Amino acid sequence: MEEGPIINTQNNTDEEDGVRDWDGTLHWDLQQHPLFKEGYRARDVLLVQRAFLAAISTGLKELVNCFLDCGAVAGFAFPVNEKHPLPVSLAIRHGHDAIFDLLIKHKARTCGGVECPIVEAVKYHRFHELRSLVKLGVCGHWDEALSLTLDTRPMFDLMVENGVEIKKYGHVALYGAITEGKKDWVEFLISEGADPNLCLSTESVIGDGEKKYSSIYHAILRGHLDVCKFLIEHGVQPEEDDLQLAREKEYDEIVGILSGFSYVDVPEKEDLITRWINTHS
Repeated sequence: MEEGPIINTQNNTDEEDGVRDWDGTLHWDLQQHPLFKEGYRARDVLLVQRAFLAAISTGLKELVNCFLDCGAVAGFAFPVNEKHPLPVSLAIRHGHDAIFDLLIKHKARTCGGVECPIVEAVKYHRFHELRSLVKLGVCGHWDEALSLTLDTRPMFDLMVENGVEIKKYGHVALYGAITEGKKDWVEFLISEGADPNLCLSTESVIGDGEKKYSSIYHAILRGHLDVCKFLIEHGVQPEEDDLQLAREKEYDEIVGILSGFSYVDVPEKEDLITRWINTHS
């Protein structure tokens, strides 16, 4: 006797393991999956999607296409307890350009996952994929991806040339350049609109716990005094914490410069994370 589809029963204890989100509801991508809607159990849908990832890893486009024809979803994201990449991220990692293009054609999800596809594209130096992802539209990880291109100028240029604005998405990259002492990048990013007047939380070295500190503080903390002086010359308002840290580290030249500023009613700086939230909301 031929068996029919495996019918989903949401009260089945087998379905409780790993298929529900934090609020107790069935994982959204499973609810919307065409095979689940046809009556297949959630755990069997997950098996199909895991096999689909394995097919992507092989680099066999025909096999991937077969899975898509049979109901696998190119944009599927696994429940949080399963640390699988998005399908498009896996194609990027393995350098399968043709499969990447196929997944994009089938409306693959291009933001999110364990690691966002655009971040993967930068890490693995996939120029074709990076260009395609940027052209698809704004992603919540443009800031992170741009910051990772500071050692790969062609990738940085590709992102900017295809619509990633430094004045909106370059602040994380700027703070990365400051903490790494890349003065040329600091100068360039600021000239293109990245904001050095933001603050960023870090653990204090002078016993105050985690606090929000200025870009000057971060430059002093890492010992990048040339960057520190540039930020001051560029007009970043120092704070008392900056002066205190310079004294603690015995950077006499910086102490001398910072001692010439007033620390009364210094305007509060916007947090870098707040700027990121406002940019992407």
